This record gives sequence, structure tokens and C-alpha cells, in this order.
Amino acid sequence: MSKKLSITETSIIPIAHAEAPANEPENEEALAEPEDLKPQIEEECGETTACKPLKHHLEECARRVEAGGTDETCAEELLHFMHCVDHCESARIIASFRGIFVWRQVKDKDVPKPNFALSGKLVAETNSYNGVVLKYFEPPEARKPTKRWRLYVFKGDKEIDILHIHRQSAYLFGRERKVADIPIDHPSCSSQHAVLQFRQITTTDDESGEKLSEIKPYIIDLDSTNKTFVNNNPIPPSRYYELKASDTIKFGFSSRDYVLIHDELDDGNP
Repeated sequence: MSKKLSITETSIIPIAHAEAPANEPENEEALAEPEDLKPQIEEECGETTACKPLKHHLEECARRVEAGGTDETCAEELLHFMHCVDHCESARIIASFRGIFVWRQVKDKDVPKPNFALSGKLVAETNSYNGVVLKYFEPPEARKPTKRWRLYVFKGDKEIDILHIHRQSAYLFGRERKVADIPIDHPSCSSQHAVLQFRQITTTDDESGEKLSEIKPYIIDLDSTNKTFVNNNPIPPSRYYELKASDTIKFGFSSRDYVLIHDELDDGNP
């Protein structure tokens, strides 16, 4: 049995360190070298809203492999998780490099030790839109749907709107109209409440061994205050939840129901 796959042992991006000046006296009272921030950054990125579901899938796969009775390698799960962490981590690593460069300039001038903590604004600007920091970015398997999906919006028994959601791979629901693809104005809803994400899922046919791919709709709750509901059941936050045709979605305490339908269902196909 191979060693259990450990996410924390996976090194995703190498970190570079500034070289010490030649002939520097050992007893020189100088500023302390900035600490290696990579392990902390890597851990924080793995717990972000976007990466946490992928981390969960990887851990579940690792447990299945350890239990035996499967030929899974977890390679696909690891690749997706690494891609997500890499996207998050790269901006923060660049920020730490800048801190090391400033450290050298300050050290040469022999002035009081500066604060090299990462700037929240610097990190935030790498994942923002219309001046709003985004809580979510799409995974590698994001795809535009091949079926013409729609959301029928009901308030009580009355249909009040039809939303066509086949033109892009993801739709953000929330009260923040600067970034929301589908605004939801009820005060119980969060500014960035949830995302409906279309993902290309690959499975293996048990009989033929053929690889089969299908683009399916999922919803992920972005740690909202008052939850997201599918068929009146709350879904767990920060995890992709697969949706089926005719599912009903609700956000917070809003009285609006969003019923998921596609054209093939209208024709009698599942």
C-alpha cells in the first residue's frame, strides 16, 4: 500500500530566497530575514471558498485509495486542487517577493525593521471586479453547457421571470449588483451568496472502460449567512452540490423559487 496522499506535503510553487550579502559579519545587528511565507500561504489558499471543495474531493479520494478495493490514483483530483491553489498562491507569492526586495533596500540603509505582512489590498486586487473583491473563481473543469438551461422564477404560485443560463459557464447570485450575474435583493441574502457552476465531469463506464464526459450544473454556497436551499433542504457551504432538472433553489429567507429546467426536458427527455 502506497503512502497516504497528504495535501500538506504537496509542494505547488517553489519559493525563492534573497541571497545574503558576501562577507557580512556574523555578529552584525541587522534586521531579521523575512520568514518563508509559502507554507502559510499554501495552507490559507487551500481553505478558500474556491479551493476547499476541491480539497474535500481529494481527501475523499485519498481515503478510498487507503481503504483499498479501488484502482483510483486521485491524479485528477490532485490536479484540480493544485490548479486552484496555484491561482490563489501566485499573487501572494509575488507579494512576498516584493517584501524580500524591500527588505534588502531597508537593510542596506540600516533603518528600523519594517512590517512585511502581505497587504490585503494588494492581494485583493488580483481577484476583483468593478472594485469588488470576488469570493469565487471558476474551476479548471468549468464549461459552457451544451443544453439550453433555464431558471423559472416563481413567487408563490405566480411565475414572474425566466432566466436563460446557457450562455456562460457560471452565474453568481447575490445582493452586490456590481458583480452579481443574477441579483437577489432580499435582505436575508448575502452580497455574494452562491454560484451556479457548469462543470465537465468525466466518468468511466464499468463495462467498456470508456471515458464519458458530461457537462452538469452544480451550485455552491459561498458561506452565506442564511444558506442556500435545494428542494427545501439546506446544502453544505463551500462544496459543489449537483443539480438535477426540476430542482428548486431558494436563497436565504427569500420567497422566490428558482426552478431548473432545460429544453430537452420540454421535449420529454431527461
